[in-house]
Amino acid sequence: MSTLGTARILVADVQVPPSGAWFATVSLDSSTLPALGATVLTVGDLQLPGAIIRADWDDAPNGGRPIATVRGGAGWRLPILDKAGKPIAGSYASASGVKLSTVLA
Repeated sequence: MSTLGTARILVADVQVPPSGAWFATVSLDSSTLPALGATVLTVGDLQLPGAIIRADWDDAPNGGRPIATVRGGAGWRLPILDKAGKPIAGSYASASGVKLSTVLA
């Protein structure tokens, strides 16, 4: 059996690329949408910690089921914070380019 958190999964499309974070789209056997945020995707004996980054209803004509997009990877779902701990709202841009060391500093 497969679950997303505590919700039973009806259909799952899980992608594990050669590098980078895994991601999945799942259809749930539930009458409510799952909450965005941290969760665990369980497929058989495999447990994948990640986060629900999008949840919506599918477009079935007789009433939809909840679908969710889930992404793994430590920290990839989190906003980049500035030195004061606030999310960076702008972007880094320069006509001559921007060094990675400038962004990280």
